[in-house]
Amino acid sequence: MAMGIPKTNSIRLSVFHGTMPTQMSFVNEDVEVIWEDVPQLVTRTAYSPSLFKERHRLNKNFLSADALVLDVDNGGLSNGGPSIEQAPEIFKGFRAIIAPTKNHQKEKRTKTEIKPACNRYRVIIPLSRSIDKSEDFRATRQRAFERWPFIDDCRDEARYYAPSRSIAHLLEGEPFPVFNAEEAQTVKRSSSESPTSGRPQDKGESGPFPESVIPGRGLPLFRETNQFISNPPRTGWRHALVKATLNAKQQEWNKDEWKRYVALAATNPEQELDLEDHATIDDIYAKRETHPPRPPQNSSYPNTLGAPPSGSLIPSDEETLAEIENDKHLSQMARDNPIELSFLHHAKYGAFNLPMGATLFGARSGRGKSATAANALADVARKYPQKSSLVLTNEETTEGVFNRAACAYLGKSFSMLQAGKLSKEDVEEVKSCIRDALLKRIKVRQRIATIEDAVAVFEAAVNHNPPFDLIIVDYLQNIRKSTVHTDWARWDVIKEFGDYLAEFGTRVITRVLIFAQLKRNSDSEDFQDRIQYDSTFLQHMKVGIEIIPNFDTFQTKFVIHKHRDGIWHVGAKAGAHFDESTFRYIPIKSGAEIPAKSDGVASNQVNQYTLERVGVQAMDSLMPTDQHSETPQSGDVPF
Repeated sequence: MAMGIPKTNSIRLSVFHGTMPTQMSFVNEDVEVIWEDVPQLVTRTAYSPSLFKERHRLNKNFLSADALVLDVDNGGLSNGGPSIEQAPEIFKGFRAIIAPTKNHQKEKRTKTEIKPACNRYRVIIPLSRSIDKSEDFRATRQRAFERWPFIDDCRDEARYYAPSRSIAHLLEGEPFPVFNAEEAQTVKRSSSESPTSGRPQDKGESGPFPESVIPGRGLPLFRETNQFISNPPRTGWRHALVKATLNAKQQEWNKDEWKRYVALAATNPEQELDLEDHATIDDIYAKRETHPPRPPQNSSYPNTLGAPPSGSLIPSDEETLAEIENDKHLSQMARDNPIELSFLHHAKYGAFNLPMGATLFGARSGRGKSATAANALADVARKYPQKSSLVLTNEETTEGVFNRAACAYLGKSFSMLQAGKLSKEDVEEVKSCIRDALLKRIKVRQRIATIEDAVAVFEAAVNHNPPFDLIIVDYLQNIRKSTVHTDWARWDVIKEFGDYLAEFGTRVITRVLIFAQLKRNSDSEDFQDRIQYDSTFLQHMKVGIEIIPNFDTFQTKFVIHKHRDGIWHVGAKAGAHFDESTFRYIPIKSGAEIPAKSDGVASNQVNQYTLERVGVQAMDSLMPTDQHSETPQSGDVPF
């Protein structure tokens, strides 16, 4: 190890002057510094190795990058990467700065666990040349992950990094080579070096990259397989193991090396494979046919029919049984973790229990979507203090979402709060409720307008630790465009989002509430035909409910137009009185009959169709923290 770095070419970095995540959307300045000055910069200020168009930190605004920044978590633990003391040997041969993060050797506390103190550090490596294409950045970052599989598998070109506490090591060596997307997909790993080395091979060896190779490993694993290793699922683990093992065999990984590697995903305290796991892997390697090896697909938003783990469009008996067991397990988990909406009450059936998957609430403009969403948030926070909710909105401010939920939670008038007519004591009570009762249970993501952003946040929500229990979309029609398919009309976007939601509901128990605008002047009596922009969207929902208020009596009907599960049947109705002074729905439990039709409403059965299945991944960084909620916009727009 060398403690001095020779002067070399300069690199460019984006620098942020703020300290909170909400201050990192825009770069304060682009700087160009010689390499020996980089340690001082990265210990002083937040930064990103990428430059951005108009200094707006978004993936789509990526301009260039001169360096990679690699994060190592769980360093020194039995199931983690190398310790910070071992890092110089692992990264030997490359020019690098190794710096501990702010959580180095500190416990990390979450809602459900305390992660032990361990080595957490960052490795900054210059690139052999500047990258000016997003796909090349991701390809190069993928190659780094293949070389050092213990690093954080993040290929987000818009990621920023908080300043490090200090500098632990400065290494001399070569810059990291740049790969274009085509090269990254065609280079196959050889098998000539020890698993702990990570140093470059001698010059003259074959291949475009001086690859550190672990014996027994073939082509890079698919992104879904790496996700299984780095973030094992809480449910359906065995099914995921089958899928990952088939991928390992397809990519020509040696069975023993695969067993060693996949043990990282084991969820038992010993983090070891059990006898059944070994038998499953042995059986797949001995008997199962796989497709020819191929590089991982690098699509930013897959839109293909979901094939079973074997890669064949026809599932095997084993895969079918695994799917059945996974479905049964998810259903049981949903029964063990109910979410009831007490304001939606039927005299015969009781309170409405949200099923797995998505529930659609439809209403015309100004007909109660805001009150219903706020009452749902307050109901969940009040009845289930350990559950958390996430709101995706393009209509409401963060402040507005919390104010509405707090008023429903406390029984305060939101209209009085909005008009500034609540007493000072009541206003303080609302603020205290947000701070003490709601902030830990509700998170808000604003400005979600593209399907890519919506899907990314959904995936981040279920990968969050712990996963969110409820996601509310306010409202459907504001997800109106695609950054990938720029020629898509709004109808195409909403249809694709419906396909995604149908697949989403088959693999997680997170409940979803979708609030949708109904057409104002539709003559159709069919509920699905009155959903604005997409009359087929209801096909993807588990439940469809129409909100029908009567402004003269302050009574609201909730009419069930579709229900796949449970005892609530199509045509069932629940009534509630809306008390404006408390901003709450008071359920009508007398069982009095509510007329079947109003404002052109009918209880037609909705046909159900086969759904396509899609899936994407995202990073947990999309979730706002308690301290760093998004800055509220001025004004207060209806929910």
